[in-house]
Amino acid sequence: MTDEDKEPMFVRLAEEFDVDFSHPHVKAVTNYMLNGRYSDYHHELYHRIKKRVKKNTAKRSKVEVLHCCGSKCFVQRREELKESEIGRIEFYKETHCKKGFWTSEGAEKNYMEMMKLNNQPVPEGETPMTEDEICDKVLGRAIGYVRGLGYKVRPNTSTKVAHAMRAQLHECTKRADEADRRAEVAERRAEELTEEVISQRSTIDFLTEKTNRLESLYKKLASRMDMGSSPT
Repeated sequence: MTDEDKEPMFVRLAEEFDVDFSHPHVKAVTNYMLNGRYSDYHHELYHRIKKRVKKNTAKRSKVEVLHCCGSKCFVQRREELKESEIGRIEFYKETHCKKGFWTSEGAEKNYMEMMKLNNQPVPEGETPMTEDEICDKVLGRAIGYVRGLGYKVRPNTSTKVAHAMRAQLHECTKRADEADRRAEVAERRAEELTEEVISQRSTIDFLTEKTNRLESLYKKLASRMDMGSSPT
């Protein structure tokens, strides 16, 4: 810490306290104390920076997907491609693929998954997913920024609401389909039971008729036996 750096501090101390720095020993003691405080601050700052560097290094080592924008932020790169009017999926490719080479296998895998979802057929009665919804599904959602667009782009609240409503609609549709399926199963079971009852009634009628015939034959046989055993 140079004397030039200390000069504003001496001026501030003279304004705040009743101290005379014209005395050599007073200035020497103050100078000693300032040097000590500066040394402590420098030491603490050094360890803070070292800790932060270590933490950031550990974070970077866990990053599986790298971009190819260099020192440019995604917002700047998006502004450069503004005239191209590319969607969010193709922008992901622009920022993770350079001259046909992907920055990592993870980036290529994410892009292929996005294209698969974007090109898959849409079932009848359902609404196709938007590019924002596809990217959010593949890349995941983050707090305070949009993945694939950088930290300066905030999540669109309307997109969140639309996504939530779509999920709720899908859940309601799923429940309605399940209820229809159960109703269909119950109706089919009722028809089977009705047919079973009709079949049982037919069997009962057949057995009743057969029993009546046997009883009639038994009565006739008993009558003949009685007539044959009576005295002449």
